[in-house]
Amino acid sequence: MTDTEPTFQFRYAGFWLRAAASIIDEIIVMIAAVVLTYFALGLVYAVTKAEGVTFAQAFTGMQIQLVELGAALFISVPYHIGFHYKQGSTPGKRMLRIVVRDYQTGGRITLSQSIWRYTWSGLSGILMGAGYLMVAFHPKKRALHELLSNTVSLMVEKPDATETSDQYEGQE
Repeated sequence: MTDTEPTFQFRYAGFWLRAAASIIDEIIVMIAAVVLTYFALGLVYAVTKAEGVTFAQAFTGMQIQLVELGAALFISVPYHIGFHYKQGSTPGKRMLRIVVRDYQTGGRITLSQSIWRYTWSGLSGILMGAGYLMVAFHPKKRALHELLSNTVSLMVEKPDATETSDQYEGQE
């Protein structure tokens, strides 16, 4: 065993791997949003409870959906921005050994990059998913929001190296 730092190998994270990580993250966000929604609606119901009105009768489907949309945004924004900035990956990405790095330096992304990455990811989705689909065809597997925020998603080749290296080897 040597005292030197190990060199970690990275490769660009592909479309399907990133799609799986995204599904994991969205399941986490949606579970938290549903819990928050029913907690908030339960609180409103308890405070404004009318005689003989059940919980199901107290709210329309549209009201429940609007509260859940608000709860999802309330959780999703800090979840994605915070995890990318503080840890370099969301829990879904971490499970699949994907890290998000600054494209130029290979180092951790800044808070500004994390905010812009999240903001631009909306554009990637609005374009009928074309911004995400770019990953399958881009030579460095970068999505539109990554090009605009100067970030890159990399897969760590060694499973114990998810957050210990601040550099990735080569951009070519």
